Amino acid sequence: MPDAYVDAFPVAQYPFAWSELHALDGRVLFVGHGCSRSYEARQYPPDFKDGIYFLDDGEFYDAAVIFGIGNGNQRRYPCSDNGKWSDGHVQRCFPRPDPSDHSAPVWLLP
Repeated sequence: MPDAYVDAFPVAQYPFAWSELHALDGRVLFVGHGCSRSYEARQYPPDFKDGIYFLDDGEFYDAAVIFGIGNGNQRRYPCSDNGKWSDGHVQRCFPRPDPSDHSAPVWLLP
């Protein structure tokens, strides 16, 4: 993902409309396949700032990745697009950008 443009929109319960947020107002968004959460940044250690943290799940439905088809039965989950968007740019905030043969990335959240 290039250092680009990301928008965040809250979901209204009714009439199911999106409205644009111009600031996260101290919130942290964890975005991933099947599970995205929002928390107050102040609930985390002091150096933890508001932003949108995202995981590389672009090949979540790729059978070759999940079942190791065509690569010697070895799974290779991509981990190259994990990071944080804040202040208009993306930064890597996780180690190991190479593929994982153990698991696709997930959030472990309370």
